[in-house]
Amino acid sequence: MTVKWAQDTETGMFHLEVNAPAGTGGEIWVPLASAPETTSVALTPGATLLRREGSYDVYSVGAGTFEFLTVNYASLKDVVSSFSSKPGVADALNAKSTPAAAATDATTRDNILGAFINQVNAQTGKR
Repeated sequence: MTVKWAQDTETGMFHLEVNAPAGTGGEIWVPLASAPETTSVALTPGATLLRREGSYDVYSVGAGTFEFLTVNYASLKDVVSSFSSKPGVADALNAKSTPAAAATDATTRDNILGAFINQVNAQTGKR
């Protein structure tokens, strides 16, 4: 597997890209700055969130390229607000981060953040 990563020291956002060659797969441990206030999001399909273990979200992947982003919930709201030109859209997106932050299990958090990503993707090409 090859791994690339970058971290924005101002926002704390962490981007991780993993490439698993054909015929391989495994677990990807995505580091979190602070588990209660930070979450990870799989930006590409095919990664399955298995669990949170300490300061890591652990995903299962097969062959392919997978991207992950870790953000704290406050910075996620800031990003949405700064890039959305429609207040109603920003409000609807940001409303999803509050229950995600409060979720006590990985499946619930992943479902809420999945809905968030779907809603962001639905905005592509809109002003």
